[in-house]
Amino acid sequence: MSTDRAPGGPGARRTDPPDLESIRRLTRRLARRRRRLARSVADDLTDLYTLVLGTVIVVSIMVHGLGTTGPAGFLASAGPAPLVAGGAVAEPVWLPVGAVIALVAACLGPLRRLGPLFLRPEQVQWWLPLPGDRSSLLRHLVRRELAVAWAASVGTGALIALIDGGGVLGAAGWTVLAGGATGLALVALLASQLRGGPTVVVGERLVAFLGVGACAGASLLVPLPDALVAPAPALSGALLALAAALWWWRGPRRRLAGLADHSLRQASAQAFGVQAAALAMDTRALGRMVSAPPRRPVRPAGLRPARVCVRLPGAPRALLGVGAVDWLLLVRQPRRFAQAAAGALLACGAIAAGLPGPVTALLLAAGGWVAVLAVAEPARRAHADPGPDNLWTARPVWVRAGHLLAPSAVMLVWSLAVWGALVLRSGLGPGGAAGAPALMVASGIGWGAVALRSGFRRDPDFSMLIPTPLGAVPLGAGEVVLSGPDAALLVCLPAAAAVAGFPVTGSLVTGQTVASGLALAWALRTGRER
Repeated sequence: MSTDRAPGGPGARRTDPPDLESIRRLTRRLARRRRRLARSVADDLTDLYTLVLGTVIVVSIMVHGLGTTGPAGFLASAGPAPLVAGGAVAEPVWLPVGAVIALVAACLGPLRRLGPLFLRPEQVQWWLPLPGDRSSLLRHLVRRELAVAWAASVGTGALIALIDGGGVLGAAGWTVLAGGATGLALVALLASQLRGGPTVVVGERLVAFLGVGACAGASLLVPLPDALVAPAPALSGALLALAAALWWWRGPRRRLAGLADHSLRQASAQAFGVQAAALAMDTRALGRMVSAPPRRPVRPAGLRPARVCVRLPGAPRALLGVGAVDWLLLVRQPRRFAQAAAGALLACGAIAAGLPGPVTALLLAAGGWVAVLAVAEPARRAHADPGPDNLWTARPVWVRAGHLLAPSAVMLVWSLAVWGALVLRSGLGPGGAAGAPALMVASGIGWGAVALRSGFRRDPDFSMLIPTPLGAVPLGAGEVVLSGPDAALLVCLPAAAAVAGFPVTGSLVTGQTVASGLALAWALRTGRER
């Protein structure tokens, strides 16, 4: 009769290797013991005091903000909001549901490139070569990541409830929805990692975007009874959580032990690079690490505009040639157009929902910034590798202006959609009908300038570090991080005025033109000292 036992099991012999979860617990106990010996009681009390004080402040602010809207909240009492005076109505409850699903869908690709299961670099070196069962260790990683996802869901639910006035009950419902969506997304990412699928989760993302479209259509076509408005997010989240649990139980849970070592090593290296970029406040490097590489061409690029540029003199040749190359780069990354469309959907959805003016303006600026992050990729690459730009026989300002063409073309379409929604909401005043096209064009150029300023902002100066409670921060890090959002706020001012109820008039057109011109001049001067 065989006397073999499962490694690390209750009846295992002393010669059997322990499972990796036991080794993790042993390592954790030793690390805690060393930490207790290296730290004083005063250090522990200081950390405890900081944690408790921060928690009390955050919870107090959230409770006060949620309590001011009442226990039922805005959505339970406001009912459908008019999209246009005398026109269609929009059911506001569907729009945040679609926004949550869209946010989760947008995060699928970057999270898949980070694993989602990963170990720290030292854990990869110490633990992976060891014999023993790794299922328990990987299940611990899944539980840890699920806890982080649900903690983020609590914050997301509270934020949505604060925006739409959902109160305490609204925050609970949105938390359940965000938790169910993130849980389902995590299981989908685990399944993709276990089967060694591509870094872009095409099927899962397609389903998510179909869900967003369904929510957008339902907001206009499916008004809910008053009794179902408040519990709708909680019911939707419960269904998503149930689907995630069933999928996990019947699929990834059984195949964790078969996760390849190279997948964990690759995810570990990527996660460590992201952590280092985040600590250095280098958002540009962070974006490069989590972004998908450009699509490999299946045939040589025609570059027909470039053929025309060859016959032009120096300055126009550089202007149009750089624009043609930037457009080719965007075309080889179709997801960036989808991201820009998602930004337009966010802004238009906020306008259509009839939310309070400050909230709508904030979401409009967020939608614009989401689109800008997508179309600023050519400028970021030109900043990282200035060699091709230096080969042009034209003044640098013309080359820099060439990087403005492609993002401005995309943001012009974004501006047409957003300002069209604003015109439907606020109406046209004196001179507005004649100036509306100029306003939209100026807005598109202004947002293109925001992309240019964001892409060419200077790198942090690590030669001078400032000690802070969060660690050493390079000198001027705040300026680096705000280069781009500051220009976005400037370009958003006329739209904020339209959100506040001012009709589109000639003065608003003039204001948008001036704001876009200032942003353009600002962008052309950004990073010239390099």
